[in-house]
Amino acid sequence: MSLTADDFNPFAEASLHPEMVDCARALSDSGRVVSILTNNVHEWRQWRQLVPIDLFVDVVDSCEVGLRKPDPAIYRLACERARISPERALFVDDHAANVEAARALGLGGLHVGEDLVPAVEALMLVAGSSVPDRLPS
Repeated sequence: MSLTADDFNPFAEASLHPEMVDCARALSDSGRVVSILTNNVHEWRQWRQLVPIDLFVDVVDSCEVGLRKPDPAIYRLACERARISPERALFVDDHAANVEAARALGLGGLHVGEDLVPAVEALMLVAGSSVPDRLPS
């Protein structure tokens, strides 16, 4: 039996976090530039089918640009493509090392864990939006 990339596909049974989509929408609606920076391989590109890509100004996908987080060049590229300076960027990631690498370049950094609600609340405050009484579950 030979193994393929599909045998280890983390997106095969993935679901979308509606809190983060709502947060991205709120940030975008408030005039903020919202983009995606992701580490990925070509074989797992179906993640894009889960995400409303139209909410984002840009998607920097590591398998397309030949760079991976935490390489400083990928953060610079994301800022360039979004047309924002690192000092005006907030990078959100579930891996602390990636957040630290972004911070080292002058980006703001927010490490999110499995409990997304505090991260969503923080991001909405950054956007100047009020935090809803109850986030969608």
